[in-house]
Amino acid sequence: MNESRKPVVRSVLFALSALLLVAAISCNASSALPALSPGQDAGRHRLLVQPDDAQGTNKETIIRSVASAKQSIYLTIYQLEDTDIINAMVAAKTANKSLDMRVIFNCASFKVCNQPGQDDSRDPNGVAKKAFTNAGIEWKNADPSFTVTHQKTFTFDNTTSIIMTFNLNTVYFVSARDFGVITTVKEEVDEIVSVFRNDWASPVRPSTPSLLAWSPTNSRQKIESVIAAAGKSLDVYIEEFSDDKVAEALVAASRRLKASGGEVRVITAVLATPGDSSKDGNLAMRQYLNKNGVSARYGAWQIALERDSPTMYIHAKMILADFGTPNARAYVGSENFSATSLDKNRELGIIFEREADASLLDLLNQTFSGDWPKSTADS
Repeated sequence: MNESRKPVVRSVLFALSALLLVAAISCNASSALPALSPGQDAGRHRLLVQPDDAQGTNKETIIRSVASAKQSIYLTIYQLEDTDIINAMVAAKTANKSLDMRVIFNCASFKVCNQPGQDDSRDPNGVAKKAFTNAGIEWKNADPSFTVTHQKTFTFDNTTSIIMTFNLNTVYFVSARDFGVITTVKEEVDEIVSVFRNDWASPVRPSTPSLLAWSPTNSRQKIESVIAAAGKSLDVYIEEFSDDKVAEALVAASRRLKASGGEVRVITAVLATPGDSSKDGNLAMRQYLNKNGVSARYGAWQIALERDSPTMYIHAKMILADFGTPNARAYVGSENFSATSLDKNRELGIIFEREADASLLDLLNQTFSGDWPKSTADS
């Protein structure tokens, strides 16, 4: 074949395959949102629990939402490597050239971060950036005014957002404890879109959001307020824990709750090479918490009985307060408990109440209660 024609042929074949992909997804996508379990009320929000199930329901929810978008898709993401999601986004843009699809990638914390026109495979987002450039999808690296852009949020047609604790890498669907909250609440989605558009601007326009938990704006205050208001119990998942102020808030809560028979339980990630918890970056904080009345453990159990089964990694950032009472509420988001994450990064989380989202709190409690016996106390 004439060498000059190969790129044209490849482009045509790619476009055809992309159109077939988006058509197949659209035909099978009666809804962009996951079906509810029997007896589960819809509430104001819906919850995704990772690792994904055997049918890949969570990933399919994201892919269907991409395929169903008619006007716009906005994504702010720390890391995107999953080829199924990348291909779905390319397919959606190929099928609908007028689709306003924009992506803000984290850049600051990576040793190699491609700028437009660069193609370095060492960039963790390099494959996605190259595919998006070829498909005409707009992307930019996050503004360096944020130490790290650690937010993980999809918004579709300015009507639905998925606030995720997980990155869009295949491993997070397979072996990480994580959550995603789907919101169609207009005020919440409007706030997410407003902040995205401000972050997209050059230079970044200042944002003063108030409904959701944003870093560096208000996340510390909102997270500490959930802890301070607890009257019966606190259950916490956290990947990275180094912030003294949050630690002191949990210790104070533990003393307060124990007076009425309550407890504070924390499951952290193991920030070390598998099998070497002695070098765990969270070890000193767990020791401090345990010494001061908080029950703190680490999560790193084998997910299934098979010998080659992956080990669970605690990547979630979640606080469940006062479950089983009328005052129950929860926080889910991208914020770690560190000064950088709370005070300097771009992060996003959400707080929801039992009155509107009882089924979500039930599922968070069910998940944590199942994980607590599998977690490990430091010797």
